[in-house]
Amino acid sequence: MTLDPSDSDLVAAHRHAGDPAAFAALVRRHRESLLRLVLGVLGPDLRADAEDVVQLALLRSHDRLAGFRGDSRFKTWIHSIAYRLAIDHRRKRVRRRRLLEQRGREAEDPTSRHDPGQLAPEHAWSIRRALDELPDPYQTALRLHYWLDLSVADIAETMGVPVGTVKCYLHRGRQRMY
Repeated sequence: MTLDPSDSDLVAAHRHAGDPAAFAALVRRHRESLLRLVLGVLGPDLRADAEDVVQLALLRSHDRLAGFRGDSRFKTWIHSIAYRLAIDHRRKRVRRRRLLEQRGREAEDPTSRHDPGQLAPEHAWSIRRALDELPDPYQTALRLHYWLDLSVADIAETMGVPVGTVKCYLHRGRQRMY
């Protein structure tokens, strides 16, 4: 029976010996949780964008691994990279959408994607719009909780904040949505 090496062992193997298999093992170990985090930030309907953001986070972490000081766990470090990239991506999407709306070129017809099992398109659109108007931490907490069904403790770990802060984000986010 072989034991899986720890993240710190894999990081050390990659940094000191240049072992590409060590970084590949880190990628396999953390890719799914990174994707869940980014989907929580961007929303479940942007899976392709989320996969692009995860890929960018993995590339960035690979390029910056030599500068990883080990002050936190590798998982926390790589999740913080992905979280910041996802927030940046979402902000860019919101800016582009607002620009299109200002120019009157709304590309999507809200009646074209009606699924009887879902909310009416105009309601889904208004919910999505209200969610986009919330500050980033509220959006992320609400999406992680309601779309990905993560617990408050899991959201706290993912976002790197205390449990009480996540509860506050959820409460205030729901209030603002209302």
